[in-house]
Amino acid sequence: MRDLIAKKALGMMYADYITKSSAYRTRVGQVLSRQLAIARSAPTVEGDIIGYDYMKIAEGRQSDYFAMEENDFKPLHEHHVKSGGMKRWSLWPGEAAWR
Repeated sequence: MRDLIAKKALGMMYADYITKSSAYRTRVGQVLSRQLAIARSAPTVEGDIIGYDYMKIAEGRQSDYFAMEENDFKPLHEHHVKSGGMKRWSLWPGEAAWR
């Protein structure tokens, strides 16, 4: 399924895309967070989990990385949103806690 989505959104297989993206960044952390508005004892429902990936951008590749996020990852994630696989995706550039 992942290859079908990647082929449709990116024009390439998912593994090829991961190989391409590894030249620009390395995942240095990942967090899954349960969002609770009121009661901590409430059961988890759809939309309560948020995932964060922290990336270290390769030296001198910042513009390439952000172009890849805009041109490749954004269409891929937009496809996931439209198909109901996730509610939202966004990119938050900033300083990572891990260096």
